Amino acid sequence: MVIFTCGVVAARYIFNVGSIGVQELVMYLHGSVFMIGIAFTLKEKGHVRVDVLHEKFSEKTKAIIEIAGTLFFLMPF
Repeated sequence: MVIFTCGVVAARYIFNVGSIGVQELVMYLHGSVFMIGIAFTLKEKGHVRVDVLHEKFSEKTKAIIEIAGTLFFLMPF
């Protein structure tokens, strides 16, 4: 991703040639890095939580909140 970005910048300013396709490729690679990172963090249960409330709930309530939150935030996608 860094190499592509440097290539786009060099092509634009040195050779006066732009490539929208490569710029979009960098954008999609950047998005992919975040999506993979989010999935890994969710798998490892590494997300930041508000433990003041979370620690007082039962395991069943925690599971319901997890499912509802996942459906609510991922439903638009």
